[in-house]
Amino acid sequence: ILGRADDGRLYERFRGRVIFAIRDGRGRLCGLAGRSIDGREPKYLNSPETPLYHKAQVLFALDRARAGIRRTGKVLLVEGYLDVITLHQSGIDNAVEASGTALGETQLETLFRASSEVILCFDGDRAGRAAAQRAVALSPTHLRPGRLLRVLFLPEGEDPDSLLRHQGAEVFTQLLAGARPAVDVFLEFLATEYDLRQGDELAQYRRQARAFLDKLADPDLREVYR
Repeated sequence: ILGRADDGRLYERFRGRVIFAIRDGRGRLCGLAGRSIDGREPKYLNSPETPLYHKAQVLFALDRARAGIRRTGKVLLVEGYLDVITLHQSGIDNAVEASGTALGETQLETLFRASSEVILCFDGDRAGRAAAQRAVALSPTHLRPGRLLRVLFLPEGEDPDSLLRHQGAEVFTQLLAGARPAVDVFLEFLATEYDLRQGDELAQYRRQARAFLDKLADPDLREVYR
């Protein structure tokens, strides 16, 4: 695939990269992603936006994960293409990825259309926690009755690919069982922004927490957390 530089020159867009085929939920090829193998930035590069490929609307490997999602009753979102591939190779075949972008509203709703229980798995580093904070902030209007959204943080320095290679699928599956409700995770993130020993900051925290809970689409869930 060729790209065109600002000066008009053509260049090979995915030079020096491992290529992953991106397919839509029906298995139709719609784009490509390339992972740098020589340290070149960006680490991941996707096809440009086209009538067939809208990055913010695609979940990598959803077509291959459907059988696993039906069997387990859950869909697992991870952060990397290699993570998805290693998970499927290890028998955890309900895993998908957000097509090299931060999880968006459309993708979150697509996850819930695939299954009523969604597990978001993030690396345990600072970037993973920041990604989790953005994701759970999107969740209230999607948490309609009957839907569950859980969050799992892997140990510091690990991602699904490395953890599976070093410790195996059984350990990863045990960690999945400890995934926590997204609302709990959001409220804990929010609490770190305030000194809750101070009355005025506690009041600010409570206002922000109530504003989040007011958006929850499930009235029973909203009442439980209030």
